[in-house]
Formats: sequence, structure tokens, C-alpha cells
Amino acid sequence: MKHRALNIATLITLMVVGLAVNAAAGGRVRQVRHAERATSPTIAIAALSPVGGATGWGRVSVADVNDGQDYLFRSVTVRLFGLQPSSPYEVAIDDVDLGQIYTDGRGWAFLVLQSPSNRFPPVPDDLPPVASLQSVAVTDASGAFVLEGTFVAMGGGGGSQRYVERIVLEDVNGNGSAGIAKVEAYGETRQSFETRAAGLEPGQQYSIVVDGFQAGLVTADAVGQARLHLATNDDENPLPPELQPVQDIRQVEWRDANGDIVLSGTFTGTPDNGGKHRSATGPITEMAANGFTFMTRSGPLQVVIDENTVFENFSSLADLAIGDMVKVEGSLDGSTLTASSIELMRRHGEQFGGIITAIASDGFTLQSAMGDLQVVVTA
Repeated sequence: MKHRALNIATLITLMVVGLAVNAAAGGRVRQVRHAERATSPTIAIAALSPVGGATGWGRVSVADVNDGQDYLFRSVTVRLFGLQPSSPYEVAIDDVDLGQIYTDGRGWAFLVLQSPSNRFPPVPDDLPPVASLQSVAVTDASGAFVLEGTFVAMGGGGGSQRYVERIVLEDVNGNGSAGIAKVEAYGETRQSFETRAAGLEPGQQYSIVVDGFQAGLVTADAVGQARLHLATNDDENPLPPELQPVQDIRQVEWRDANGDIVLSGTFTGTPDNGGKHRSATGPITEMAANGFTFMTRSGPLQVVIDENTVFENFSSLADLAIGDMVKVEGSLDGSTLTASSIELMRRHGEQFGGIITAIASDGFTLQSAMGDLQVVVTA
């Protein structure tokens, strides 16, 4: 991946030099007069996954070249696959509209924006810099979300430092409750706090208290699960100033309607990103008494649950089946992932979209947003 990023950087730098002769400045992008002023590009890439019952997948890449003061060159490339053929879609990055894009007869679509350029439409002036980019959303003609993804910095000196810490919440009363909490930050531009719990009293309201501050109220669903997610980039559930920076958060408590503490945990202030913690998504291929095996992009992983594992969108292992799409977070030891949380993302039998990459006598391989899937055709 590092070599690929360097090749992209070299290519874009050469494009900047070539454009310097004739390209006129526009908006925040100005003409390059001296090639030596151009720096290596900062690049961010987002992998798009389907939302709800939608199908399809895609990739969005954004690259910036600047001299520390002004943009010398900007580009946005959008590639969409597996959508409805011959249909219009809208693409937005951090609520900045990139315009309408039409799929071809295969359900594929491509969009390129560049500034400066004589060939492609310009990059919107209000698009944030690469280092601050957060998410991409694709909507259909009705305005429904069909694809979404989160940007990851790919090098070039523009990425923000990522901070992540996860903790398990203690069942204070021994009533069978379980919970986790997580803080995450990308520099100073993006911060989030999340906590989830299971084994709660269905229909009951709980308050989430963080360092003595009431961060929110949640109601347990029919199977006793609840979740609170707050983020600086979420207009509906914003992260309060009292919880910023999230690196300074320490005590997290879940309290019932009587004010009694149900779950409690303490952050250490030491990030665990880069350690043995792993988050992966894929379909279940085999069930076991205390977990299951699922296929990830890097190969199969054996998932083991314990008394601290939190379930989301299901209540027990008995609710899962081979083929279900799950997202698992936990501690990785070899090929065994001890799960801190498991989220059921897609039931077996739901639709997938993608590109056929290989054909066999009894089926084919489908490259989807969730990875390569083996499709078997039966009579």
C-alpha cells in the first residue's frame, strides 16, 4: 500500500507540473508557476458499503496538493458499482454536493472532478481539505441513502493522528448486564463517544453519565439492548463540549430510573489503536457452541464470546445463522478474535451487489463491498 501511495503521489505531482503552463486559477486553486513549490499530495479514500436493503459498493478518493498556503491541485474520483442500471444518484462529501451521477446499463458510474482542469468539472470550493474529510453518502432519486463510507488518510503528510480507546463496562449489580464504551478522535477535527449495553430491562430508560455529566438518555429495546453515539460531525447527536476532548474522558456510568449505577467503567487515557484490537466485517461460515467462524478480507477468523460480549440487533448466538453478515470488535490472538461486541448487519438471504471476478462449474466469485463472496448456484 505504501508503494501504491507513492506512485499516486508521483503521478499527481507530474499532473500539477503539466497543468502549471496553461491552467488558470479558480476559487481557492491558483496557478502553479514553479514546480518546486508543489508538495506531495495528501490522499484520502473511502470504501462505500450499502445502506439497509440497498445493494452496490464503491470507492471515493480525494487528493490535494498545496504549498502550505494555497491549493495547487485538487481531484475527486468517484466509482460506483452494482447500483440500479441507467439511474441517477447524488454524491455528497461531508454534506457538500458533488453533483448528479448516472449509472450505465451495468449499474456502474464514474465521476471525476479536478481543479484546475480543462477536461473535468471543478472541485467545489467548499469541499474541506483532505485531512478534515469524514464521510461520503450516495442517495437515489427519492433521496434515500444507498451507499455510505468513511474516509481514511492514505499518507502524503495530510492525515490526522488517530486516537482510539475501548473499555468493558462492569456489571455493578450482577444482574447479567454487559456493556462497552469507546472514544475516538482524528486530530481536533473529528471526535466521538460511543457506549452500548445488553442485558438491560426492556422498555426501561437509562441515563449515561460521563465524568458526572449526563451525556444522554436511552431506552432499552425489546431484547434489552441500547446504544448512545455522539460525534462532532453528527448534527442530530452532537458531542457536547463537556466531553471534549474525548481523550480526557475517564468515568462512564449507566444509571437506571432510580439513579442506581448498573454499569461502570474507566478509561485509562492510553490509546489502544495499533495493538491487538481488531474490527472486521464478513459473513458467518460456521457456527460453534461459544462463537462462530466468519470470513474477513484477510481470511477466516474464529470468534469467541464471553460474559462481556455485547450483542447488537440480536440477543444470543442462537439468533445467528451461517451467511449472516456481522461486524465484530475484540482482541485478536492469532486467528482467534475474542469479541467485545458483535453487530448483526445483514441477515442471510438478503441481496448483495458487486462484480463477478471468477466463474466455476457450480457458481461464481462476487467482489462485493463486504469482500469476495463465493456464490453457489443450486437446482
